[in-house]
Amino acid sequence: MRTETYKQVEAIVEKYKRLAAETEEGKRTKKVLENEDEIERFNFVDHILIRVSQLISGKNERSCYITGLLNKEDEQFLVDNVAALIDYAFDHSCIILDMDDDYIDYANDFDKPEEWSRIVSCLLKNKSGKIYIGRSDQGREYADLDDCELTIEEQTKSAFQRAFSNGKSIVYRKVCNGKKDNIFLDDCIHDNEIINRETGGRIYVKDLNLDSRLWYDGDGQFDTAIIDIHQRDISFVEKCFEGCCRIVKEGGEILLCVSMEAILSEETAAMRDRLKREQMLSEVIQLPSGNILLHIIMSPQESFIMCNAKKLSKKITYSNRIVVDKEAFMKEMELAKRGETLIVRRYEYERLDSNILIPMYYITEGVSVAELTNTISETVLSDECCKEEKVVTINHLSKVFTKSGFSVDGLSALRQDRLRRYYRVNGPAVIIAVSKKDIAVGYTTDTAPFLVPDNLYVMIPKEGIDVRYLAGKLLSKSIKEQVVTLIRSHGLDKFIETKLIPGWTKIVRMGLDSSEGQQQFIHEISMKEFAEQEKEAITQEKRFRHSIRLRKHALIQNVSAFESLFHSLEYYMAEHSGAIIKPEDKLSTVSQMTVGEAMKILHKDLATISDRIERLTDGNDWGKCEIIEPQEFIESYEKQHTSTDFRFENGWTPLLYNDWLNKVLGITRDSGFNNNTYQEDELDEKTGKLLHYEGEPKYAAWFPRKALEQVLDNIVANARAHGFKDKSRKDYAIEADWKTDGLNMIISISNNGEPLPSDVDTDLVLEYGYTTALNQEGHGGIGGGEIAEIMRKFGGSARVTSTPDSDYTVTYELTMPLASDY
Repeated sequence: MRTETYKQVEAIVEKYKRLAAETEEGKRTKKVLENEDEIERFNFVDHILIRVSQLISGKNERSCYITGLLNKEDEQFLVDNVAALIDYAFDHSCIILDMDDDYIDYANDFDKPEEWSRIVSCLLKNKSGKIYIGRSDQGREYADLDDCELTIEEQTKSAFQRAFSNGKSIVYRKVCNGKKDNIFLDDCIHDNEIINRETGGRIYVKDLNLDSRLWYDGDGQFDTAIIDIHQRDISFVEKCFEGCCRIVKEGGEILLCVSMEAILSEETAAMRDRLKREQMLSEVIQLPSGNILLHIIMSPQESFIMCNAKKLSKKITYSNRIVVDKEAFMKEMELAKRGETLIVRRYEYERLDSNILIPMYYITEGVSVAELTNTISETVLSDECCKEEKVVTINHLSKVFTKSGFSVDGLSALRQDRLRRYYRVNGPAVIIAVSKKDIAVGYTTDTAPFLVPDNLYVMIPKEGIDVRYLAGKLLSKSIKEQVVTLIRSHGLDKFIETKLIPGWTKIVRMGLDSSEGQQQFIHEISMKEFAEQEKEAITQEKRFRHSIRLRKHALIQNVSAFESLFHSLEYYMAEHSGAIIKPEDKLSTVSQMTVGEAMKILHKDLATISDRIERLTDGNDWGKCEIIEPQEFIESYEKQHTSTDFRFENGWTPLLYNDWLNKVLGITRDSGFNNNTYQEDELDEKTGKLLHYEGEPKYAAWFPRKALEQVLDNIVANARAHGFKDKSRKDYAIEADWKTDGLNMIISISNNGEPLPSDVDTDLVLEYGYTTALNQEGHGGIGGGEIAEIMRKFGGSARVTSTPDSDYTVTYELTMPLASDY
């Protein structure tokens, strides 16, 4: 909470940071830092923390703090209000507080409750007493609790800092290894106890062996346990639940966060059965990430609350993490006391299905998809199929209902050169593909058989359910949100494998209309989308005509300038009556053409050019969509567009941060590094048959090459025209990178030039006619609009982001369809 004291602390810290940034040390902050000493030297918030620690302890050891920037009154204010200073440091995530893993004594059994730590005080009925925490989120989970004694199993430096400065007591369970950890405000421990005389906070130090952890041998010592294990193995969940029940008193509370997969797994069935049988659930909260937070009370409850907090999220700007918005959560919980809301609802225990502890299942009205469809699970191998069979691929699916229908005859022919697994389907059927944030749907009313790759999902509507109705419902906002919630992602940032969790059709719910209602729904959604497409077509036509006018204007200006020069030359010749240049003079010693003949030709050509400009239309033929491997494409483009103005960099090129390792591997910046192609033939483990050829791309875009080249031309031109203005700089760079989300290929192009003006709307950058330098230096605001137009034309999109405080200040993100691997 930003109190007046907090604001004063913030002002003093910002003052120090501003003054420190002007010192010689501060001016080096943008250089690449190679060791921890350099990192700490430039972490100005930590400078102040260390200084305040020294002033409190009376010690004045050497540190990176720059004296003379703050006066004595400022320093004393920070000493007197150290708790507010600590809160500021945590809120702004300074480096030393983010290096918690260096201070963990025990094996990493737990996760930090980063997503939900701020709402702990809103959930707990008893906000004091003895609290056990698996792993702290820099103390945020207990910052708003009353006087309490904390025991944190996985010790972190930040946990002590916040507890000590806020007047709370904390048990420091230190492993006996002969080494004393350096705790903030603790350079000397007397009688195994440290007291903060300003706040009353205490740290109790207990030596123990690794085998004597409370987690294993506790017996009802605690009033509360706060545990997050959403990234842990599902097999650990049951053990963790039992441990919590063992160490928490009768009537005590447990906050346990697990993954959605874990809450649906057979391995947690015993836990779920006990929760229902003993009526231990107080709240079940679906977090923005999809993880499930269980608020368990060790005594029977009359009812339980289901809360879908996905709609109560906010982004923390300094870390880009998504968390539950505490104020919005409190408001929604308060509204729930006076009646049900669309986010929070209370139920009697008879309503609880122990197999599905997912809030959106309870809050969403309607029936489950499983009640409306049949699914197919058995697959066939490609070499068991006839080559005449047809295959639906991801490129036949769409995010738009009116573009989602397909006929079996129009599908691709089966490829038998590589092993693939397919579902054999008899229509009508609905096919789904998923990404981290979206779904694409296809449907057919044909009864003919066809094949579906096993990375897609097939639903056969039951009798009485129109296949178009089912497809339309799945593309509706409410159903799409449910489906996306059930997506699990695996792999590195670039290689994202997206799957729906098992049993997803039992969880997703939708309203069911009568036969007449289904037809009305289909008609309405079709008419709505046709109207939207017609509106978009009109808008695009207006954009197109506007761009043509701009193109004509720019060309006419150039022709007019040439005409002006031409007429000046004619006037000059006439004024001097041929004394200097005569019409019969030869143009050169090797040309027989006379000046008079050349002037006639120029007269004629200028007229022809002007006429062509008047009849200018968009005659660009971008070619057909093709498979584009992103790294090969970008590297080829860079080789053809070298420049002395800037350099190209790639996100997949080794950064040479480990010179010794790269020398051993023979890697240099120029050697190339393709992590998107198979380095050798890949065979199926079960059959030994070929899956992928050596050199074949793992992921590729489906887009016209010529069109994508034009898009990059415009992006580079914009960077050179608007970003690379300081001719004295020799470090201008354009960086390219790519990734996939399961449905799309996403290529990002960034530059480190001048940032966009703060008053510029990034959405306008991609509008025809918009430019920050209209008619200056020949700019007509065409390039950005053409980028967006080309991307839309071939099923993609473009957006611009501005990050003025980062090394790369402007980024174009190009999203285009992913090429099918089938």
